[in-house]
Amino acid sequence: KLLKAGLFSMEAVCAALATPAGPEDRLPAGVPRCRANVLLAEVEEKCLGQDSCDRLQEQLRLRMSRIQVEIRSGSAITVTAPHNIFLARDDHSHHMQEDYTSAIAAQMAARLDASYITWSRFERHRVEGRWNELRRACGQGEPDLDNRDPNFLKEGELEQSPWYRALAEARRSEGPALLIDIHGCRNPPKYDAHMIIGLGAMDQVGKGAAEVFRDALEFELKLPMGGIRTLPAAPQMFSCRETVLTGAWPSSTGRLTGSQQAIRLGYSHAMQVELSRALRELFERDKALCAEVALAFYRAWKSSLVGL
Repeated sequence: KLLKAGLFSMEAVCAALATPAGPEDRLPAGVPRCRANVLLAEVEEKCLGQDSCDRLQEQLRLRMSRIQVEIRSGSAITVTAPHNIFLARDDHSHHMQEDYTSAIAAQMAARLDASYITWSRFERHRVEGRWNELRRACGQGEPDLDNRDPNFLKEGELEQSPWYRALAEARRSEGPALLIDIHGCRNPPKYDAHMIIGLGAMDQVGKGAAEVFRDALEFELKLPMGGIRTLPAAPQMFSCRETVLTGAWPSSTGRLTGSQQAIRLGYSHAMQVELSRALRELFERDKALCAEVALAFYRAWKSSLVGL
């Protein structure tokens, strides 16, 4: 009935719900006096009640939001997946979508009762549709240039970034806090491990805490990761000591990764977790294993806090 009333897009419905009816507009008693109900009445459709208006506005807000932010009150942990859509990078080739990362981040956040930030389902579908349409028409997909890569932000644009603001909102609790930033990388032999954990943002502010965290991660991950036998051969299953995919841009670039932004916001610990495609596919199938790895991250973080 909204289409019959001439409301052909979510933006149009939102605007009609938010716009008050004029004093001359005649509406049934007891219904919200908004432009949406005026248009419905004009085409002799039943007007929306207050509950219907409220539910519709909330559904539209969630669907139209470019990022999905779920804040867990009192949680000191935030899990993010910034690359689950195609993204543009200034003066660089486009950043490809990293499949399964948002689902893995959501699973880990649920297991740890952590806050969670990613691009919304609505935005993923919108960007994928745009990419595929351009690829069919022009032979090459293009991302939406308005979607700034959260892992490649300039210092001067942080305050305007919804991702940075969401990270700040998630950092509500006092004391130590942990960021788990989930990414995807290519399978070995491109890299020497199926999981590469970058603590470069912590290294930049002092080696001590980062080294303690590395040691704890190596200890805790041996059990869940050491038992995996179904992945392609690699020199090691996981590594916390690679010199690539470290989770930190050099200060000379003027760029900040999500981990560097978290440290700037007062998170005590920040880890960029790169997962090979084979490992991402395994985590997608084996949710219990994904949860065990999340718990290993948590135990390593908690044990590394002793004495700090």
